[in-house]
Amino acid sequence: MGFPFFSWSFARTHAFKLICTAVFSRMDGDKDGKLDSHELYYAMQDVHSKIRRRIPGVPAPPSRHEISKSIAAFDKEGDKTLTAPQFTEFASSFFHNNVRVVNLVKVVAAAAVKFFVLPEATNQLRLTNPVLKRIPKGVWGTVVAHNT
Repeated sequence: MGFPFFSWSFARTHAFKLICTAVFSRMDGDKDGKLDSHELYYAMQDVHSKIRRRIPGVPAPPSRHEISKSIAAFDKEGDKTLTAPQFTEFASSFFHNNVRVVNLVKVVAAAAVKFFVLPEATNQLRLTNPVLKRIPKGVWGTVVAHNT
């Protein structure tokens, strides 16, 4: 039967909306309540950097060309700027459409290997190798943690 894939989108969560709100207020340099295409580019870079640390499989942020091409779909006033709600909708749409399916099994398996299997395997290696046995456990843990 295989493992199930779970469709989930971080771009539809309250946490994502909070990230967008914070980024919008920081990137709105002239404090006019709108982001022009220049501010929007840097805002999307900022949102991208914040979520790629949390979500596996995040694609590259949109290019200036992609932003200028798709801004019209979210700009209701037609002035080539986005308000805070429009920016959140724009960012949510981009990241939802480009990061759709997270294989939860792969994420859990990778975490299990990193936090359970590797430490136990390295500990067994340390205990069975006469040279490695002389390295204090605290030092060994620090060396292994920096290499994984």
